[in-house]
Amino acid sequence: RQRQMCIRDRTLSEEQEKANSVQKLLAAEQTVVRDLKSDLCESRQKSEQLSRSLCEVQQEVLQLRCA
Repeated sequence: RQRQMCIRDRTLSEEQEKANSVQKLLAAEQTVVRDLKSDLCESRQKSEQLSRSLCEVQQEVLQLRCA
């Protein structure tokens, strides 16, 4: 009986260690996802800014051609 309890306690301890490892991995992955979302948002803003600048330059080119 004591042997069964010892095995059960060891198994429980191992499962708790696995759960802790999974929680740490999940937290790390969540951090990576948050950072990637932030990078994506920043890239979108830069892309929009570059697109607006390109439009402005294209308009200037057209005006110079017509002048």
